[in-house]
Amino acid sequence: MTRLGLAFLVLALPVSATSQLPPLRRLTTPAATFPEPFTAITGLRALSDGRVIVSDTRDRTLQLLDFRSGEARAIGRQGAGPGEYGTPMRLFAMPGDSTLMPDPQNGRFFVILPDGRPGPTFRLSDEALSNAGTIVGVDGLGRLIFERVRPPALREMTAGSTGVSDLFRHDRVTGRTDSIARLATVAGEVSAARMLDGGMIQVSTNLPLAARDVVTVAPLGETVLVRASPYRVDRVDDAGRARSGPPAEPSRIRVTQAEREAFVKSQTRPGSFVVSGGPARSAAGSSGGGGAVPRFSGNTDALFSPDMKWPEVKPPFLAGAATADWSGRVWVLRTRAHDDPTPTYDVFDRDGRVVMRVALAPRARVVGFSPDAVFIAQSDEDDLQHLERHPLP
Repeated sequence: MTRLGLAFLVLALPVSATSQLPPLRRLTTPAATFPEPFTAITGLRALSDGRVIVSDTRDRTLQLLDFRSGEARAIGRQGAGPGEYGTPMRLFAMPGDSTLMPDPQNGRFFVILPDGRPGPTFRLSDEALSNAGTIVGVDGLGRLIFERVRPPALREMTAGSTGVSDLFRHDRVTGRTDSIARLATVAGEVSAARMLDGGMIQVSTNLPLAARDVVTVAPLGETVLVRASPYRVDRVDDAGRARSGPPAEPSRIRVTQAEREAFVKSQTRPGSFVVSGGPARSAAGSSGGGGAVPRFSGNTDALFSPDMKWPEVKPPFLAGAATADWSGRVWVLRTRAHDDPTPTYDVFDRDGRVVMRVALAPRARVVGFSPDAVFIAQSDEDDLQHLERHPLP
């Protein structure tokens, strides 16, 4: 083949790949915006009557919002008694319009009734607690889905993480706990976090931008695994069997020095620790997941460590990138170049195919869904978050 033929082949390949991309939809003009802003929206649960429950970790608020009237009503209060909770956390849909919120500071779970009033709290049995890790969702039968990082052997504790997480499903009615799936995480990872002044948290790791699988549970209860390599979506049925979709477009963003600097900046962000009698849990606010970087004025040289090992290419997504809408479609926030301000989601259908891409305005992220809407947190220049409701594309 001549040099001219080779050059033509190289130039033609990207054109062909681009033509096969699914359509891009832009969600930049909301149908409604709630009048009062938030500081760090941690969880959102849409109720069947159109109202939404929102938790804010930094403001320590748990509220029932009505977009039509613009009114917000507090749900319970902070404390350790009936109708009280420690720090507002993620919200999980339960059957019948009830909502579940972990309350790690009090070692229990906080239930919100369909009318927005505090319900009963509960604790897991000792046996169930031994299998539990971090709750990631509730299935359609009200069973709790946990992800537990597989610990290393005692003699290998200094070697870092094992690279494996197990998913467990716990039935509170029968007391039964089943293992349903396994996730590939990051092997050999050693991470740490510390609080800074001004409500900021700084996270460090020896394996930045490492690929890992993530899990989400759809509002109607289906457990979904998003695999990093190859990039695809698996759906887990009641028997624990996974149905895999076809591979999706991998990431081709090279990890340059500029990308490294942007990543270490993103690891200093608003957040806090939640202590529950064991290791401190991070309740840090989202940094965007796809490359968005909060404002940072420190010296980035001090944040680099000689132990850091960087990949050549960014993974297709980062931790916390997946969520699902009420139809069962899975939205995955893609990584993007450090100078790309536009958050973009791949939307997978129930067969695991990317059928649409959705682009948001800069400094925006998806925080939840109702049957006909997507809720977006839009940050302004003062880092206040405005909750927007958009028609579901």
